[in-house]
Amino acid sequence: DKVLICKKEGKKANEICVSGNAVASHLNKGDKLGSCTSSGLIASDGSERSALDASSLDVQAVRLTSYPNPFANQTTVSFSVPQTEQKVTLAIFDAVGNRITTLYSGKAEANVKNEFVFDSSQLPAGAYFARLVTSTGSQTFKLIVSK
Repeated sequence: DKVLICKKEGKKANEICVSGNAVASHLNKGDKLGSCTSSGLIASDGSERSALDASSLDVQAVRLTSYPNPFANQTTVSFSVPQTEQKVTLAIFDAVGNRITTLYSGKAEANVKNEFVFDSSQLPAGAYFARLVTSTGSQTFKLIVSK
């Protein structure tokens, strides 16, 4: 089994997966368990801030949501990015990681809400995932199809 570690390297923080027996070594070096953003936010200067300090950060977060969720036949998946991205990809995956469809691939303007309808009428009930990939990383959001 692998464990997610937030590895800080100077002003950067990267998420890595390590074996269970390597966790103690990483923690002793100052790395943290879990996502680099699960317990706090990494500012552009590399410092970690709590969610309460988010208003003082000089960057905004990528936003990925859907409504309604859970849903039976369709939902609207929306996203916005804090800075203009030349290429983003919004795709839907099933629970085992198979790509079901790509809702969008192209340019995204800063702070503009982009909305796309996901039609699940031909899919079985279950968990699906919307994944947004940008130049700075990716974000995943769970979708529940209930028939």
